[in-house]
Amino acid sequence: MNVVKLETPRNVEIFDAVKINDIQRIYEMGPGSSDKEVVEESTVTPNYHRLIEIEKKMAIIVPIKGESLNLLEGILASIPRDCLVIILSNSDRKRTDQYKMEIDTIENFCHISKHKTIAIHQKDTNLASTLKESNYPTILNSSGLIRNGKGEAMVVGMMIAKIFEKEYVGFIDADNFVPSTAYEYIQSFAAGFSIAKTPYSMVRVSWRFKPKISNGGLYFRRRGRVSEITNRILNLVISDFTGFGSQIIKTGNAGEHAISLKLAELLQFASGFAIEPYEIVNLLEKFGKNSESEDLKAIKHGVEVLQIESRSPHFHDAKGESHLNKMLLEGLASIFHSNICSDKVKLEIIKDLKKKKIISSRKTVTKPKIMEPINKMDFEKFRNKIFTNKNTLRTFNIDAKTFI
Repeated sequence: MNVVKLETPRNVEIFDAVKINDIQRIYEMGPGSSDKEVVEESTVTPNYHRLIEIEKKMAIIVPIKGESLNLLEGILASIPRDCLVIILSNSDRKRTDQYKMEIDTIENFCHISKHKTIAIHQKDTNLASTLKESNYPTILNSSGLIRNGKGEAMVVGMMIAKIFEKEYVGFIDADNFVPSTAYEYIQSFAAGFSIAKTPYSMVRVSWRFKPKISNGGLYFRRRGRVSEITNRILNLVISDFTGFGSQIIKTGNAGEHAISLKLAELLQFASGFAIEPYEIVNLLEKFGKNSESEDLKAIKHGVEVLQIESRSPHFHDAKGESHLNKMLLEGLASIFHSNICSDKVKLEIIKDLKKKKIISSRKTVTKPKIMEPINKMDFEKFRNKIFTNKNTLRTFNIDAKTFI
């Protein structure tokens, strides 16, 4: 059996109902014996059987847009078979049907591996009409289709996870060159949820290193360039918010993260690449200082954020400066337009974006689209209608009829 031994948090900061734990390092991951949770002075080793139980209740959502089929297959192979896999594709279907090739890859893999897997295309017209009829137009564009964007794909994935009665959703990016790291991330998710003190929890992974090729060799950078800026701005928001300096946020752009569905149903989500930093912002908006949230159960139980540092470095596809600038602009824009962002922090955001030559003035910080919580939709209608077109929700090793 495999065990995960985590460092206990060295620092915890509390903002009314929101508790944010500082980075927890992994001190053991691999074969071992842990039939019960072991808590020592500086580490905690969750119950192995509890980890398996959580994986069975977890869906892993993989947004994909034009990534290599080899990378997709590698990610699939790294996901524990107890997890449900949900592939959300926004790949091109016009010139070459990339989505069809993805489906063929998934089908071939699942035939052998027996992974329970679901695939859907973000631009599926039946999916869009189902969301409209289910009173969730907040995700649609002016043409009546789901907008482009990673955030939109992740939200659809959460809805599908709810259909299949999952309690946790984890997110893994599809551009990972080292498939085994995805397995480490999922083990980190399960370990985080196993020690969380509330059912309203989130686990965010901080990459230990993000290597880049430099001067013919590898340079192991501690943080990504976008993450450094986003983390600094989020910590400024928190510092300004509380009146005390903070460095607690280390995972502002955590693509690899997981969230309990009980918490996910209550949150608003930002479009595109703004989704990850805005999760932190929205937690503070809804459950932090002077919150007027009506989600009394979450306030009573509290909301917990765990940040776990991976041991493996993260090798991923380099998508160029324009991609990084888009990520930074969208992420900081979601903070800029929040009601918890002061004028002082807004000036810092503008300064950072101008320094990077991403904007020329304050007016170019456009507010991202914000999607309403998924508990606002007519979920029963969504669940009943999504199966009407057999080509919309492609299932592998799953008897979908039991969920209709």
